[in-house]
Amino acid sequence: MRPAFVLALLLTACVDAGPRGPVEITEVDFTTIAGFHARDATVLGVPMGASREQAERIIEAHPDFVVHPDGANPGRFYVDFAQPASREEESAFYFIWEPGHKGMNRVTVFRPAAALLRGEAKALLTTAALDDAAAPAHKFLDELGERHVSLDIPAIRLRHTSHWFPRRGIEVTEQVDEAYGTRQVVFALIVRDEREH
Repeated sequence: MRPAFVLALLLTACVDAGPRGPVEITEVDFTTIAGFHARDATVLGVPMGASREQAERIIEAHPDFVVHPDGANPGRFYVDFAQPASREEESAFYFIWEPGHKGMNRVTVFRPAAALLRGEAKALLTTAALDDAAAPAHKFLDELGERHVSLDIPAIRLRHTSHWFPRRGIEVTEQVDEAYGTRQVVFALIVRDEREH
């Protein structure tokens, strides 16, 4: 074999197609990991695909967090700070088991969780993730797959627009409350079934 061909073959084999194991989003800046997808994530030690019982056990072992069931949605629960700075800063995550999925397939990351994230991952909870094409968080998200209005209540001038980034398995939702003049961003790690793509 020619040396140039062997070198090219070796370099191709060394290209990182993704993480080599689970990625704990509160321990590393996952926006710097080539090939990162939501299916690779763990949140406070809970892997995507975990059963509800497994997730509750793991979260309950964390002294800084508590499980807060969503009474209106039995397939979901909030992960709250045990000692929140304020009522508005209580929930960090929202774990979801959607019907038809065997394990947890969605985790919404709320703004108070920014204190737990590393590096540019924090910027996914800012408007720069959607607005600033030069921002590292925007570049990490890559190509937009779809955009849709996920909540629209004209009477109170509240509108949520969700932006789906399939290469990362991340949905960034812009929450605009015109009555209060606020614009916030949250994101979700989502593992979709093949039929959902």
